Amino acid sequence: MGVNIAEKTIVILGAGNAGLFAAHILKKHRPGLNIIVVGSSEVGIVGVGESSTEHIQYITRALGITATEMAKYTGSSYKFGVWLDWQGYDWVHSLIGDGGDYSHKYNNHGIYGAMAAGVNPLYLVPKNIVEGMIHHKQVPNQFHFDTHLLNKYLTEQAIQKGIHVHDDVITEFNFREDGTLESIESETAVYAGDLFFDCSGFARLLPKHVPEFEWVSQQHNMFCDRAFAFPTEHPDDDDYNYLPFTKALKMSSGWMWQIPVHHRQGNGYVYSSKHLTHDEAVAEVEEKLGHKINVAKTFEFEAGHYNKTWHKNMILCGLSSHFFEPLEATAMGVGINQARLALQYIAQDTYDDMLVESYNREVQHMFTQMWTFLRLHYLNAVPDSPFWEDVAKAKVPDEVQKILDITKHRMLVSEDLNCNLTWYIFHELNFNQVLYAIGHMKPEMISTHQALSGKYANRKHPFLETPDNIKAEMMPHRKFVEGLIDGTIKTKLEIE
Repeated sequence: MGVNIAEKTIVILGAGNAGLFAAHILKKHRPGLNIIVVGSSEVGIVGVGESSTEHIQYITRALGITATEMAKYTGSSYKFGVWLDWQGYDWVHSLIGDGGDYSHKYNNHGIYGAMAAGVNPLYLVPKNIVEGMIHHKQVPNQFHFDTHLLNKYLTEQAIQKGIHVHDDVITEFNFREDGTLESIESETAVYAGDLFFDCSGFARLLPKHVPEFEWVSQQHNMFCDRAFAFPTEHPDDDDYNYLPFTKALKMSSGWMWQIPVHHRQGNGYVYSSKHLTHDEAVAEVEEKLGHKINVAKTFEFEAGHYNKTWHKNMILCGLSSHFFEPLEATAMGVGINQARLALQYIAQDTYDDMLVESYNREVQHMFTQMWTFLRLHYLNAVPDSPFWEDVAKAKVPDEVQKILDITKHRMLVSEDLNCNLTWYIFHELNFNQVLYAIGHMKPEMISTHQALSGKYANRKHPFLETPDNIKAEMMPHRKFVEGLIDGTIKTKLEIE
C-alpha cells in the first residue's frame, strides 16, 4: 500500500552535515514537505574529516552557491583529489577535466590517454595543480572546509528556506503497533512525522531501538579501527602555500590525513589498535611532525554497514548507516547520495514496500562498491612494518580479486561495476585510475584497450605542458583562496 508523502512531515534526527544535507536536498526538490531537523549542540557534530567528494555539488546547486561563496562562508580551500604515498611513491587520485575533450564523459577522459602513455601517476592531473598553483578557471567540484563553519552556514540557509531546526536532546522513541515510528520526543517537545531520517552519526539512534537494522561487519576486509583528529596552524610565513589535495601519508600502523582549510589545517591518524596504542600513535605523529599536538577528538569504529537502511518509515543516512574509514571522504558522499536516492524513490509522491526493497538493494550495492574501492588502495603497499606486513599477507576479498582479474587484459567499464547510475560514489574512471596508480594496470594494456575503442590511442598527455600565457595567470593556492575571500579575485564561475 502506498504512503502519500508529498505534503507530509519529514523528521531528521541529527543536525550535522548529513542531516542538513538531506534537509536541503529534500526541500529543494519537494518544497511541499514540512521538514524538521532535531539535533543537539550538547552532542555536537562528528567532524571526522574536513573534505568532500564531488557529490558536494548537489548541495551547492541546491543552495545556489558558487566556489567563491564556499570560500567566504565555510573557510574552504580547493580540493583536486587525494595524494597518497603508500606504494613507495607519490600518486594522486583525481579526475579532472578541462571542459573540452578531457571532460567527465563515459570512456572519454584525458587521463586515459596519459595512462596509455605511461605517465607518472602523480601527473595524471595538471602539473600546476600538483605544484599548488591555481588558474582562475580551474574551479573544482570538491572542497576542503571547516566542518563547523559549513554546519553553521547550512543551518542559517535551512532556516531561511523554511526548514525547522531545533536544538534539542531526544530521549524517547514512540512506535506504533505495526512497527512504524510515530514520533520522537525530548523532555520538552514531541516531534511527530510521517518519514524519519536517522542522521545521528555514530550515535546511530534508531538502530538501538529497531532490531530489524542489523550490523554487517566488514572489519575482516579492512585494517584500521581507531582514529584521532587534531588541528595545526599554518606557518606564519607570507610565502607559505598549501596544496589543493587531501594528503593521506603512510604511517607505521595506518595513515595520517592532512587537510588544509583557509585558516588552519585539519589532521588525523587512522590506525590499527592491534598494532598501536593511542599513546604510541600520538607519539609517532609528534615525532613525524617534530612538535607536540593537541588531540581534539578520538574515534573507535568497526568497518561495516547495516543490512538495510530503510525499514518501515525510517531511513538511516550517512554515518548512521555505515562507516569503513575516513579515506577518500566517502561518508559525506554517501550521505548526500542516500538522500538523493530516497528523493528518487518518493518521486511519485508515494513509497511502498517494493520501492523500499529496491532502495535497500541499491544502497547495499553502494556499500559493497565503496569498501571494494577503498580496499584497492592497500594493494602493493610497501610492507615495512608489522601492520603493513599484515596488509600484504591479507587475503584479497573476492570482490577485489574479480576486478584484478578483469584488469589483467582490459580496463574496467561501467558494466563491470554496475555503476551506470549517478548516485554511486565511485565509477569506472575512479577504479581505473587507482588501479593504474598502484601498478595493477599496465600502459600497454590501456593503450590497446583505448585503440580498440577508438579513444585516445597514442594521444599526447595534455596536462604536463602549460602555455606561458596561462602560467602567467596562475597564483599559489593559498593566495587564490584568500583573494576569493577578500574579494580581490573575482569569479562568477559556478561549481560544475
